[in-house]
Amino acid sequence: MPERVEILEYVPEEDLVKHRGIDLHHLRRYHYAADRIRGLVPGSAPVLDVACGVGYGCEIYRCKHADVHRNQRPLVGADISEGAIVKARAHFPQGICFCLADMRKLCFPCGCFATVTCFEGLEHVQESELALVEMYRVLLPGGLFIASIPREASTNVWHRRCFPTEESIRQLMHPVFGSNYTIGTQMCELRAYPDRDCLDTLDPFDYWVIHGRRA
Repeated sequence: MPERVEILEYVPEEDLVKHRGIDLHHLRRYHYAADRIRGLVPGSAPVLDVACGVGYGCEIYRCKHADVHRNQRPLVGADISEGAIVKARAHFPQGICFCLADMRKLCFPCGCFATVTCFEGLEHVQESELALVEMYRVLLPGGLFIASIPREASTNVWHRRCFPTEESIRQLMHPVFGSNYTIGTQMCELRAYPDRDCLDTLDPFDYWVIHGRRA
């Protein structure tokens, strides 16, 4: 069972107050991904988090890996929001490179990341397929991709796409990853982080969870 971690520790207070439930969902997924990365990807291999927001996911990666790997894992967070990147750099100035970037045209060379994560990002652009191609492009051969996407239509005014069925996810993933991906609707490991009573009221099954590998 993964080590117990205080999952609210990494969230700036003003963001936690403003978007409490959303942040808790995100934190769960970042802890899940951190454990997958730690177990499957060499310690010196670089990680990119697309749609990183104010950066607390990258900080979770940094902190959870610091006690395992002697050399700090290179971490990069990318987001299209200049305000989010400014906040990320201010809150988490050590060990993480935060970049202003559009997921539809990432400013990185081909094949430079061992892992790319993107949690609740692909639904924010109409050109989700193009964004996925870009994330695949920057992965190293054999690189790991982990993403989550809401299953239901949202009232969020910033959401541009909806992926309500497993077939809709397959239509997104298959042209890019071929057969090298899996789709799920739950992350059982998340139950190992009962840090706050309110987590029990948050349903983690309203999201598609996608794992992929670059050929």
